[in-house]
Amino acid sequence: MSQTKQWLTIQIGEVWCLHETSVIREILDFIAPVGVAGAPEFVSGIINYRSEILTLIDASSILHLNYTNPTHDQKIITYEINHGIYGLKVDGVGEILNATEDIIEQSESPLDDPYRLIIGSVEINGQIFCAIDIPTFIHNYLTIHKSD
Repeated sequence: MSQTKQWLTIQIGEVWCLHETSVIREILDFIAPVGVAGAPEFVSGIINYRSEILTLIDASSILHLNYTNPTHDQKIITYEINHGIYGLKVDGVGEILNATEDIIEQSESPLDDPYRLIIGSVEINGQIFCAIDIPTFIHNYLTIHKSD
């Protein structure tokens, strides 16, 4: 049996996702970013965060969901990946659940997910969650586009 981990429930549009808490650096209130010309469509911009530049990723965009208007519930989940600081804009943050990774029904990466964002899905207390892995997504994106 797998080791129990903590999973943060996050809302992206109308979809609820699970994200392992051990890779999360911090959760911030939403801060409007400054746009960056030529950035991938899922990059909302950059933020000056504690004298560091944080690249803000729009979770709705990477999951191909409709744009959501900013609300007071939006948060930024921060990560340190490949010596950079990244943030994920989400529409809401819920509770922390304790569960083993083996309850997640693994999914094969669809053709439009070459970066391995989606781990799988899981039903907990009658609710379906999409399990995602942002650090792997960012690492794979940077690796694939290293020479760009």
